Amino acid sequence: EYMGDSRMLQDMKADVNQAEPSLYWTDGPLRRVFPYSYAYETHLKKRWEGFSVLSVFSSEFPHFSDSYYRQGIEEGRILVNGKRTKCDSVVRAGDKLSHIVHRHEMPVLCREIEIIYEKDGLIAVDKPSGLPIHPCGQYRYNCLLAHLAAFSNIRNLFTTHRLDTGTSGVVVFARSAAVARHMNTLFESHQIRKQYLAHVRDPSHVLADGFIDCKAPIGILSHKPKRHGCGGELQKDSRTIFKVIHRKADGDTIVQCWPLTGRTHQIRVHLQHLGTPIVGDGLYGDDTAIGIDEIEEDGGGLPSLVETGKREAEPLSEQQPTKKLRIDAETSESQSNPENEAQSTVTPSSAAPILHSVVDGVPVDPVCPVCQSLRCSEIPLLNKPVPQIRLHALRYTGPQIDIQTTLPQWAIDLEVHSSMIVSENP
Repeated sequence: EYMGDSRMLQDMKADVNQAEPSLYWTDGPLRRVFPYSYAYETHLKKRWEGFSVLSVFSSEFPHFSDSYYRQGIEEGRILVNGKRTKCDSVVRAGDKLSHIVHRHEMPVLCREIEIIYEKDGLIAVDKPSGLPIHPCGQYRYNCLLAHLAAFSNIRNLFTTHRLDTGTSGVVVFARSAAVARHMNTLFESHQIRKQYLAHVRDPSHVLADGFIDCKAPIGILSHKPKRHGCGGELQKDSRTIFKVIHRKADGDTIVQCWPLTGRTHQIRVHLQHLGTPIVGDGLYGDDTAIGIDEIEEDGGGLPSLVETGKREAEPLSEQQPTKKLRIDAETSESQSNPENEAQSTVTPSSAAPILHSVVDGVPVDPVCPVCQSLRCSEIPLLNKPVPQIRLHALRYTGPQIDIQTTLPQWAIDLEVHSSMIVSENP
């Protein structure tokens, strides 16, 4: 049960390692986080110096209206150096700005996390698709680290590598910083070999039989959303080996993948380059969205936090400090940007309480734009899970390490058997 006001400041400063089951509720196939109060904090950027608090917030974070920020300043939801301020107060070098919000997280699919390896200071799990590893963007408590803390009582882990939110499979954590540094070295020096499975549609047999060695360089095609490709800026040598291990008559094809370099989205980009994007990977060319609609009709389509009240920023000149500075808005795919906002260290004496009402067990903040934009009965339907892609990290091998998951359900449904898997690295 959500605790309301008494937990506000604790929630604002809580670490994901302290996540407990009471933060969550189950909504059919979804795991949701009760909306909670949270404080973002940013240090003043040089270009903001000399402008008012209201101008800076309205320009840098244009997701909310001027009236929202004005009310927030007056009520103590927006603070300067941990203290109440005024709309026309001018910010100076060294100031620290805080914004207390009613935070709505995106839901994820409610799935058990299997521990697949625990030895020598390492612990590995089989990550479900659609679940980010760590807090980012609109996810904080709905991330792998928080779920392990809340539902498996496994806390204070160190990450050793990355795995995209939509990708499922092996994730390796370390129990200590020293072990994490060692594993990072092994990953960066490519001493850890990775094997993946991907589901593509290839009715024309674009992918030949036998091993396919793709060496197309990968660069950045766009920054918002972050998208890579075989071309673009800052191209780097990239190499992935592929092998078709199973074909069905309708074109559904299972490909085993060995990335020999570690570029962002490498397997996804190379399969798109070969003309067979991964099923469900809308960012890289597939138009099949795999999400909640395949499991249960949700009648959703409601806006996300970023989309609600989003507006364009306007320019602010040195001569006209009451106008707005042109700043890029955060994207909806978002990953967290520590330069912009980070967790706050606001003290209890300086923060104004946010009064919640509770409707059908869900806390409602009367000032929150997200709560205001929805009828109370629709709040449980806020947002959909991140679409899943049919890419699975199957096995990691290296010095004294061999970590493997079972086949993902989508591969089993397509009649893939473990005997089809190529066990040796090419």
